[in-house]
Amino acid sequence: IFSCWGFQSLYTFLCITMSVEDLLKDPSGLPRDALLSLLDRLLDQTQPVDGELGAVDAAAARRLVDLALGSLSDTQVCVSVVNLIAQLLSCGDKAHGAFADEDVLPQLKALYDAAPKIEVQPLLSVVEVVQMLSEEPSSKEAIGLAFLPAFLEDAPRTEEDSVLRSMLISVNRLLLKSKANQDLVEAAHVAGLVAVLSHTGDGVVQQQIGELLFRLKKKLTEPISEALQPFPSSLEVLQSYQGKDFDGYLRNFVNGVNEGLQDKRRVWSVQAEQVILGKSTLPSACWVDWGSLTATLLLPSSTAGGARKALDVAYANIRQMKIVKAQPHTLVEMKLRETTPVLEEEFAFGVEEDSIALGLTPEALELFRSRVFPGLREVQSRAR
Repeated sequence: IFSCWGFQSLYTFLCITMSVEDLLKDPSGLPRDALLSLLDRLLDQTQPVDGELGAVDAAAARRLVDLALGSLSDTQVCVSVVNLIAQLLSCGDKAHGAFADEDVLPQLKALYDAAPKIEVQPLLSVVEVVQMLSEEPSSKEAIGLAFLPAFLEDAPRTEEDSVLRSMLISVNRLLLKSKANQDLVEAAHVAGLVAVLSHTGDGVVQQQIGELLFRLKKKLTEPISEALQPFPSSLEVLQSYQGKDFDGYLRNFVNGVNEGLQDKRRVWSVQAEQVILGKSTLPSACWVDWGSLTATLLLPSSTAGGARKALDVAYANIRQMKIVKAQPHTLVEMKLRETTPVLEEEFAFGVEEDSIALGLTPEALELFRSRVFPGLREVQSRAR
């Protein structure tokens, strides 16, 4: 006869060895330890088995979302379940259709509404799932109806840059080539986003808001013009855009906003004429946005698989920094404590190649020394 402890251990072991199919049938019946062990095992799979993670229908999707909803008081379980949902979405179109089902979307929206706004990780995980769903053209309008108004209303109140980024990326994907979704954007949303544009310390957030304003400039001409009155040079850039060289116009727009903020600006942008990642030198220059906590390199398309890639370097992740006189440009060299996913995935960056060097002109170097470096050192001191 098993003791209570022995019976519980046996039950936990049997639950751990369950298949994903069993988990999707009745996730609520598992004890917490068994559930976490099973979720960890699934999330560790780098190549999900199609018969497991690929086999999800709307009923199973609903049960997983309901499990996350019921686990909001347990951050570890909630985040693990939502991360499993993200992994399911990465497996293919079938999962996208399941989680975009008309019976599942309201529950996913309820999960977003209920996620504690003061606790970043559960909220970020949910928003990232919506970001993944927004990539699917067939469900774009259903996702937009469920989440666009909420994201647009919540963005001005969202303090965490990672959450705000994911929200805005989702919004831009949902607005792309969708008149129905564009009709959901109102004048009040524009005013709120321009306010974010003015006080954020994140260059990617500014880029995403700029992209949204460019996309809606014909539909919401008057509200956008009114909101951008404090930034006349950026408004002129927006109005003069005719459909070519979008990246160049967007860069001029964002730079104009930051220059217009004067003493209140929190993002300083310089063009690195030379970029060296580890032992690899990029073939062209790129812009670097030095924000409040992070430097973001906007890698050119030729180095990032055809799409601009934002490479973030958190100031707290810089273990050593020095200025090296070199030709043709003086280098700002940063040694990292840890590498980042973009470096690992795009450039096979390893721990033995933990440096990033930026070649700057004398003017850009002076701006870095006078405006960027003091704030960067302050962030590093707080991190210690």
